[in-house]
Amino acid sequence: MEITIPTKEELKTMTRVQQRERRKQLMAMPLEWLIENPLCPDCRPGINYICCIPCRGIARYEEGELEKRFSEDEIKEIKSMLVGPNSFLGENGCILPRKLRAEICLRYMCNFRAKQTIKRSS
Repeated sequence: MEITIPTKEELKTMTRVQQRERRKQLMAMPLEWLIENPLCPDCRPGINYICCIPCRGIARYEEGELEKRFSEDEIKEIKSMLVGPNSFLGENGCILPRKLRAEICLRYMCNFRAKQTIKRSS
């Protein structure tokens, strides 16, 4: 399955049904594909942090995810970067390399929901 990056105009004109369908497509992508790409398909440079807003005080690893997905060295690296609330959120988004991010962070790529989150938090 190939995912293309829509233009801003295309994103603005998507209906809720189209947005839901796009979210389903993105959620079905293999996790390896998400890790290999520098930004989420619906994000542009400079706005790649919007998905982090709801979780900004915590790292969102599911119970057992660290042990299942990462080596001991990677877990140590993650924990060294997550030293307090908001510690993972830098000026341009998450400071964790994509391969070390929680699966929920890698899979949460719905542009509509991100826009709604920003609207509510401002």
